[in-house]
Amino acid sequence: MDPFICIVILNWNGGEDTLACLESLRFLDYPRRRVIVVDNASADDSCARVRAAMPSARLIVMPANQGYGVANNAALAAVQTEFALLLNPDCLIDTAQIAALVQAMQDWPQATLAVPQLTEASGQLQVNYSWPRDAWSPKTGEATGVLNVGYACAAVMLIRMARLAPLGFFDPLFFLYYEDEDLCLRVFQARGQILVLPAVRVTHLSRGSV
Repeated sequence: MDPFICIVILNWNGGEDTLACLESLRFLDYPRRRVIVVDNASADDSCARVRAAMPSARLIVMPANQGYGVANNAALAAVQTEFALLLNPDCLIDTAQIAALVQAMQDWPQATLAVPQLTEASGQLQVNYSWPRDAWSPKTGEATGVLNVGYACAAVMLIRMARLAPLGFFDPLFFLYYEDEDLCLRVFQARGQILVLPAVRVTHLSRGSV
């Protein structure tokens, strides 16, 4: 039986992106899932629209916009499942992609994080993973098999909660950008595994939710 996962979506005046993301989740054939939406003090009618679109989701309303990391931390603190899936509202994911990420975590029980290959809407690959900046530059092209890296973008990121929680979640000093690089650095320094699954490709409408 597939393990329970909790899908975490951060909304800030997300409008149609957030609603489209929630709509796609309604049709997932992955019944063992929960959804948490964190609203980062939106000035629009996002909260009402989220409640109408997915009444079963838990909605956490932040009193003020303290940034990406703080809001996601609020959701992660409420997660009670083995895995949490961070999902930016400008990403389009399906059942098979989620199942592949979960399967990778089961195949690699020491892994802390797992991410797909992100792509543009056109199919062009995005650069969403790398080796740590102070180590060395890669000498080849994109990954062709499962790869353990030093950094991966958190736009779509499956987290094994038991391994990440002792290291801490996002550093609240980062308001927006580089908070995922800092997170991955701590995982890397703790000799944790950060997996990239190049065969799993998820469309990321980059910066659509900024």
